[in-house]
Amino acid sequence: MQGMPEEPDLNEPRAGGGGESEGPPAPGITRRAPRAALGGLRIAAQIALALSALGPFLRLDSVAPGMILTYVPRWPLAVLALALAAASLCRRRVAGSVIFAVAGLGLLLAAGLGSSFAKVDKPPGASSFGLLAFNVEDAKKHAQQIADLARSLRADFICLQEVGGSARAEFARALGDYELFWGDDGHPEQPYEEPARRLFSCMTGVRRELIGSRDDVQLFGALTGYRTHGIRVKLGGRELWLVNVHTTKPPWFGARWLDYVKKSRWKAAWHRAEHDLLAQWAAAREESPVVLAGDFNSPCLTYNTRFEGFTNAHFAAGSGLQLSFPRRFPIIGIDQVLGNAHVAFEEYRSIDAGFSDHRAQFCRFLLPESR
Repeated sequence: MQGMPEEPDLNEPRAGGGGESEGPPAPGITRRAPRAALGGLRIAAQIALALSALGPFLRLDSVAPGMILTYVPRWPLAVLALALAAASLCRRRVAGSVIFAVAGLGLLLAAGLGSSFAKVDKPPGASSFGLLAFNVEDAKKHAQQIADLARSLRADFICLQEVGGSARAEFARALGDYELFWGDDGHPEQPYEEPARRLFSCMTGVRRELIGSRDDVQLFGALTGYRTHGIRVKLGGRELWLVNVHTTKPPWFGARWLDYVKKSRWKAAWHRAEHDLLAQWAAAREESPVVLAGDFNSPCLTYNTRFEGFTNAHFAAGSGLQLSFPRRFPIIGIDQVLGNAHVAFEEYRSIDAGFSDHRAQFCRFLLPESR
């Protein structure tokens, strides 16, 4: 109506300012910031999980920083990814749900699904052998239990890691039906990484009835400058190169966080160098059967477990996910058994022995008829 004053436009700025407050922001503005932050976190999670799933297959750890994506506990991340996929689907974010679901399935596959359904035809003249590999965490008092386990599995070869030098007598008594070889007794093939840190040795055993005498076995120490050592065994007309692997940890778990910062890069570099030295050593023996077994301190499908022409025993003859650490509730598989083209795996499984922080590995493999 004419003569009535116009209502002020609240969207226009007030004249004169005068330091007066413009009032609280509209509710929509206050909600945008947390929503944007959550959206950013969601996208970051999608990228991180997708790269962790693809990393092992794309070999992203061919360069050292890629280890951040491949040295992760994959099945817990797979569970997280699938839970996020379900949550995204409930909120009708279809694209995000698909990304999380694919990442979760990829992580499960990368965790190491075995193929125990694959049957191995035994060639004429081939012989089957059993192998027990186990990081025993200096289990001196469990020597008899380890011996009983080896006999119950009918293990022809034993590869033990973290066996203290003071435990030699106990293991010699318990494993009287095996010839025992200690890694630090052999002449070092490579200079030791850090001699002062040789706190534990590795021990390899060969069932006595397989060999004529101890002279049928040659010992090669420090193949990588750490605890890894190898033996060459004459088995009648056959020969086998068996490598007892214990690789240094990729990061540094020191007592102080500053040690972690200062030493992790060096430890990761040495961890990778050990793989290169062992790969070079194994390649020089490609005409013979070679088995690598023990604590690689690295999951399957990573730089340190990829050897040209080698097969992972779990992939060939295991079942379920490849898990070995920690023993009580394993979330990652850092213990492996690998064989070259002359070795065919019939069986693979991990075993909770009731002690140590690792699970034991047992496999059966075939060696071809002697030439």
